Parts: sequence; structure tokens; C-alpha cells
Amino acid sequence: MTETTAIPTAPPRTPRYLVGVLYYGNHDTEHDRCMHKIYQHPNVAEIKELGGCAYIDIGRSLLATLTLDSEKYDGLLMIDHDIVFEPEAVSMVIESAERLQGVVGGPYSMRSPGASIIGAVDTESLAPDEEVVFFEGGKLYPAVYLGMGFTAIPRSALLTLTKTMARVQTGVFPQTIYPLFALMMRDLKWFGEDISFCNRAHDARVPVGIDTRIRLHHRGTYDYGIEDCGTIVPYMKSVRGIIKEHPQLLNASHAPDPQVAAALAARETAAVVIEPAAPETEWPRTLPLDAILEGAP
Repeated sequence: MTETTAIPTAPPRTPRYLVGVLYYGNHDTEHDRCMHKIYQHPNVAEIKELGGCAYIDIGRSLLATLTLDSEKYDGLLMIDHDIVFEPEAVSMVIESAERLQGVVGGPYSMRSPGASIIGAVDTESLAPDEEVVFFEGGKLYPAVYLGMGFTAIPRSALLTLTKTMARVQTGVFPQTIYPLFALMMRDLKWFGEDISFCNRAHDARVPVGIDTRIRLHHRGTYDYGIEDCGTIVPYMKSVRGIIKEHPQLLNASHAPDPQVAAALAARETAAVVIEPAAPETEWPRTLPLDAILEGAP
């Protein structure tokens, strides 16, 4: 009998991402401590800080272009200067982005008690009466949109998105960039750079996901977390977002909850109930769009 020799297989290669940090103001001490912890992280190829750019869509587009212009980066991880995180969150978001080969972000709270989650689960992907679980027991859910404060984008996704996209001059930076985060208008709605980018990803059939295992805090008057959405509750290992009446987006109202102060004082222990967002009021269409753009009275 002829013996066969097993061919050794190389260990899986660790993806190495460019970490791009956008600063809109002064450095935050807690955020800087988080960044210091990941300088030697195995998934971090390099950290680039971009400050002083008033145009967030251009700044994010520059970071994506720099990622594509160098073969040493397997993707881009954007971290905003007001996000607080632990090193394992970097591992989680990059692992999920590589597995999905799509855009993956972590959920976090707006800086207002009782306000909404930044990042929206695609509720049409959920089973009837399914709860969205955050932190312990969380998972990767399909997303309608993400906030870009802690988001990983693999090189493959960026290549797909820029396949038919021309590079443009900005007047802000000397090099040309891909306008991946340029603000978009659809149906008389003007979207921010985060939703505009997610719209482009959906159009290009690039998957978009939100990894609810990841715990992030949004620096404000204090560190806002998911527990601050809807009903105020203490720090919990696991938070379940109960979807009522199958809302289009997993989002609380952007208006502060009038009962937040009482709930905060009582430190309620009930699960967070994420109410459906109030329907948007349609703008009056008294003039056609071309007349509005021409400055008609």
C-alpha cells in the first residue's frame, strides 16, 4: 500500500485593517485609552487620525480611498473620536465583516437619554415576534443602515462599490478620492453620509450587517449605552429589544422620552422596550423638484 503524505496547510491569514479615526474636536481621554490598547492588536495594520476636516463625508471617503490605494490593508475600520470600546470589539467587528464580506457596524446610543439606537436592524429578516438581543446572546443581524462610528468594511466590499465610480477632486485634499460617502438625496429626503453609504451598499448588493454582540459607549455628558435607549435601565449583561407592531426600523423615537427622568431616578430593571419610530411627516409637494432647485418662490 502506498503511503500518502498529508500536505500541511497554512494557518488562516489574520486580516489587517487600516483603522481610521475622525476627530471633530479635542481628543477625549477615555477614547485615547481605548486606542492605546489596540496599537498592537493583531487585526490592526495601521492607525491614521484625521482631524480638522469639517466635511465628514469627505473625511470618510478619503479614509476609504487610502485603504484601496494600499495593498497592505485588507479593509477599513472607522472609529469616531467619541466612541469608547474594548479591544475585543475590534476583533468581533472585523471577524464579522470578513465572514459577511460586507459592511458591519456595532450599535450604539445617541447622546440623549431615551433616544434611538444608531444602526437599524432589518426587521423583515426577523421571525415573527423575534426579539433583537444585544451583548450576551447577540449576533450578526441584517441591517437597513449603520452609524459609521464603529464600522468595518472589507477590501472586497470597497472594490465592489468603486467598480464603476470615478475619483473626484474635493478642494479639501490634494488627492482625488472615491465619493463613497457623498450625501445622497432620494424622494426629497437628504440623507447623512452614513445612510448614503449604506444606500450605495444595498444598491451594489454589498451585505450590510449590525453585530449586536459588540458593546460601545457614546461619549457625552456621560457614556451613553444601549441601556439608555427607550427605558433607562442599569448596566446589564444582555438587553433584549422587544419589537412592537413590527416597525419598519428598530429605532426608538428621536425625541427624548418624557419619563426618562423618573426612570433614571428609579433605576428600573425591566427590559428595554424599543418602540417603533413615529411615522415621518411627508413634505408638502406644492412645487416640482426642478422648480424648487431653480429657486422658485
